[in-house]
Amino acid sequence: MKVIWDTLNNPAKISANLLDTKDVYVENVDGFDVIIVEVPRADRRSRPVYLNGNMLLETYKRNHEGDYRCRQEAVHSMLRDSFDDRSDGETVDSLEGYDCLVMEDIERFVSMLGPTGHRNKWASQSVEEVLFTIGAIKSKNGIIHPTRAGLLMFGRISNILDEFPNFHLDYREVMNDERWSFRINSDSFNVDYNVFSFMMAVIGKLSEKIGSPFKLEGMRRQDESEAFIAIREAVVNALVHADYYGRGGISIIYDGDRVAVTNPGSLRIPLENAIRGGTSDPRNSNMMRMMLGIGLVEEIGAGIHSMFLSKDDGSLLNVSIEELADPERVRVVLTLPIQQISLTESESRILRYVSDNPHTTMKELSEAVGLSSRTVSRIVSELIDRGVIVRTGTFKNMTWMIKR
Repeated sequence: MKVIWDTLNNPAKISANLLDTKDVYVENVDGFDVIIVEVPRADRRSRPVYLNGNMLLETYKRNHEGDYRCRQEAVHSMLRDSFDDRSDGETVDSLEGYDCLVMEDIERFVSMLGPTGHRNKWASQSVEEVLFTIGAIKSKNGIIHPTRAGLLMFGRISNILDEFPNFHLDYREVMNDERWSFRINSDSFNVDYNVFSFMMAVIGKLSEKIGSPFKLEGMRRQDESEAFIAIREAVVNALVHADYYGRGGISIIYDGDRVAVTNPGSLRIPLENAIRGGTSDPRNSNMMRMMLGIGLVEEIGAGIHSMFLSKDDGSLLNVSIEELADPERVRVVLTLPIQQISLTESESRILRYVSDNPHTTMKELSEAVGLSSRTVSRIVSELIDRGVIVRTGTFKNMTWMIKR
């Protein structure tokens, strides 16, 4: 015991002693006295913990039953997380003015700010005033610079890559033999996919696939399914907590049964605390406040907690969260429940047709299935009431979505 404590308290041997007296104790096992050492998770402000004064070569991390030496990339990631003043609120001094930002995305964001009754507050402000208020830009020595949060949220991809060379956002729908059938990717030459435009495109696409009627009132949910809300939380959580200097980028994969969301960077608080809720340590706090402003984050520290609530009430079949190593990443997998329903032959014909023709009119649908308009209207109303089908848009411009 003396050797253990002498070593732990020797700064030449170990950079930080994380243990308290309660963590090292003796128990008798089968007639033998055994020293038990419980090693707590290091707070991010104490990381990395390393041996012999050699941070780059003697930083280790537990992996299941063993320890492994961390690569320099992982050490640098820990160092970034250890400083509170290295936030996404810092300015990007190499960029000046607004040319690096996509104004269409900013205008869309501003239109979604605040509850309906308080929109006049934002309407009376200029775009520049709004950008200052939400922390997207700052003035430094009389010169306007974007903050890291502002650049990530609204920036042009070329400017983002100059500051964040590993920036990569990828959404894929994988249906057959792991080959993707649809993709949204920040490497696209056709669209400047910053965090905001990527998020809006992905959430809109997932709402169609999962069967949530994506009715916009700002970005507030209106008749959204609990499963969709949990998946939306996972997407926003990944974007807010990602280490954009880290390797690998953000990946979102939908395969019909599951949604897997992966982001660079480790969890900043223990997983058990995140599941309990009420505790948050966002890696990108300014970005978090922006999400709060448009209703995509309803309560700080509730993201992972709400996912597990959706599992408990049966909205999701399962929620899995794991920390990956080398490079450090967090992977969240949400498994959707399979809904089995009984359908009449007429209902089946209607669903088959609208599945292949999501923009059909009621008249076209009636002619295609060989039923009267009145009968089709009655069946469709019943399917909507049962939560099987969703119909959005105007009478002349309808979109049909089949729920899971």
